[in-house]
Amino acid sequence: MSGVYVWLRRSELVAAGACSDGLADFDRLAASQGRSTKVRLTWDSLGAALAWQSHPEWCAWLAAKSMIPPTSTSGNGGTSTSGNGGTSTSGNGGTSTSGDYGTSTSGNGGTSTSGDGGTSTSGDGGTSTSGYGGTSTSGDYGTSTSGNGGTSTSGDGGTSTSGYGGTSTSGYGGEIRIRWWCGSTQRYRLAVGYVGEDGIEADVAYVVRDDGRLVRRDGR
Repeated sequence: MSGVYVWLRRSELVAAGACSDGLADFDRLAASQGRSTKVRLTWDSLGAALAWQSHPEWCAWLAAKSMIPPTSTSGNGGTSTSGNGGTSTSGNGGTSTSGDYGTSTSGNGGTSTSGDGGTSTSGDGGTSTSGYGGTSTSGDYGTSTSGNGGTSTSGDGGTSTSGYGGTSTSGYGGEIRIRWWCGSTQRYRLAVGYVGEDGIEADVAYVVRDDGRLVRRDGR
């Protein structure tokens, strides 16, 4: 990489296992630049955003191979996007999105989204969403959602929702929701608990039993 440019060499793509369609795209781009063995990509904030928008699968593959920068950062109200395994950070009111196993962080009122196994964190009033096995954390009055087997945590007055086999924690005045399978009706249901009611405590991790009851994860 040099300055705001990224250089891709055909030999490196071949060594990394690029598919024939991808190599054909490379050859067309190289020819348009008057080259044959390498191409130059403009990789400032606009160039990177356009590349991810027009060729998301290619960019995700290149990021996973560490051939393009996997990290995106934007200021307040900005939008950050990174590929699989990447890290996205935006300021207050911003939007951060990363691929599977990535990490997304946004400030107060922001929106953070990561794929399966990823980690999403937003500040007060923010929204955090992660896929299967992911971890979502939001501040006071925030909303955290994770997929099956995930972990969701929100602050006071927040809402935490996790999928089947997941764990949810919320602060004072908050709400927790966990998906569970009801064998008698053969359908998924949602166990809902309100902090301060029916023994549900603040800042305590809960899971759901086979009968749909919310219980403390530590078994107390």
